[in-house]
Amino acid sequence: MTWSTPERPPQPVLRYASLLADALHSAVNGEVLAAYLHGSAVLGGWQAAISDVDILVIVSNRLGPELSTALSSAVLTTVPACPGTGLELSAVAQADACDPRPPWRFITHVTSAEDRPPQEILGEDHPGDADLLLHYAVCRAAGWPILGPPATELIGTVDRAHVLEALASELMWGLEHAPVHYGLLNACRALLFLQQEQLIGKTTAGRWAIQQGIGPSASIARAFAMQTGAAPAGSLTAPDSEFIRHTASRLDAAAQAEKSSRQ
Repeated sequence: MTWSTPERPPQPVLRYASLLADALHSAVNGEVLAAYLHGSAVLGGWQAAISDVDILVIVSNRLGPELSTALSSAVLTTVPACPGTGLELSAVAQADACDPRPPWRFITHVTSAEDRPPQEILGEDHPGDADLLLHYAVCRAAGWPILGPPATELIGTVDRAHVLEALASELMWGLEHAPVHYGLLNACRALLFLQQEQLIGKTTAGRWAIQQGIGPSASIARAFAMQTGAAPAGSLTAPDSEFIRHTASRLDAAAQAEKSSRQ
């Protein structure tokens, strides 16, 4: 069964995306080839109270320090208008997007959140950002063009073994640092990718797991309610944690099998 993504991102996100597109055009003189919404705004489940806005920008070359700073500054001017809990934006060069691989170079990374001032990181002297791996994969699967052509025209295929490893790593990180609903629903999403190679939103993945009887169904149903605001936050039980760890182990094993098959 195919699990579809929403037809359109939420209207507040689209309004902000239009504002951002104008700011990028003004700042870097046509260097911007494309900008894509990704994350929950396109996969489903975006809610202003708990969701941020995820954007990937592709520029024509590796901008020098002056243009990189101009791009970051333009993005920062739009942050007060960003809906949801904040902004997560990365800008990358066309050459790096076309052939996505380590070290996952970027030009600039801009984030904002309700509890801290906006931050910018210039990529010139940075070792790279492994989170770009999943950003590329989601953009190819469901990215919404703010500017430019469909994402598959500018972003190359992301190695499946890399995606599996990234999903596993995200699950293990979530056990220590993320709320209950994040870990359980992400485990559902990772399993659906493992089985069907689809990248979908956490809430849709939770529905799929419940319907299929996968994992600790009662806990997943509670996590779904937490994610949608219908239930307060809770705690992971021992079976919940084991389900997440076992899922991560399956992903890592599949990644290693995929690599071995190429040798």
